[in-house]
Amino acid sequence: MRFSPSLISQPRVGAPTPRRSVASSASSGPSALPTDADAFIEQLAEDLDDAYQRSREGLTEEHAIHALAARGELPVDRLDALPEPASLTTLRASVDSLMPPADLPDLVLEIAAKTEFLQAFTNDHEPNAQLHDL
Repeated sequence: MRFSPSLISQPRVGAPTPRRSVASSASSGPSALPTDADAFIEQLAEDLDDAYQRSREGLTEEHAIHALAARGELPVDRLDALPEPASLTTLRASVDSLMPPADLPDLVLEIAAKTEFLQAFTNDHEPNAQLHDL
């Protein structure tokens, strides 16, 4: 999952519009990635810090999270699973219908018989050992 500052917090009403970050421009594809990795990582760190600061600014001094953080506690509740969208269910059914009804060991042995890839593997103790009639 790619980091996106917009996922952490939305701009507040009256807040300045955040600048377009390296992370959000990188989400448009590999061609948008900069060639300098250090600058890219540095910009990601700045974006993360900015998002953190915006989140902290949204919490009042009276918020209970400050007392928990002072004690070294930060509870994170388990999230409920989202229901699967109909498109995912349809896709899963389509993919399952394309899969052959075979067990993995049978599939590996069939591919080994056709490609002889097992010949590339040798036994450390008995280099001449071979499995016949598989």
